[in-house]
Amino acid sequence: MPELPDLQAFSKNLTKMLKGKVLEKATIHNKQKTKVSLNDLQTLEGKKLVKVYREG
Repeated sequence: MPELPDLQAFSKNLTKMLKGKVLEKATIHNKQKTKVSLNDLQTLEGKKLVKVYREG
C-alpha cells in the first residue's frame, strides 16, 4: 500500500498533467475497487478537472 507522501506526490503530478482536461467518458473496470457508482461517475462526463486529491 502506498504511503502518504507517495499519494501526495501522485495527486500533485496528476493535477499537473490533467488539470483543465475534459472528461470524455467514465468507465469502471473493477467494481470492487471503487465506492462510486457508474451513474455518479457519468455525471462528471463533459466537465473539466480542477484538482486531483486524496481523501481518507
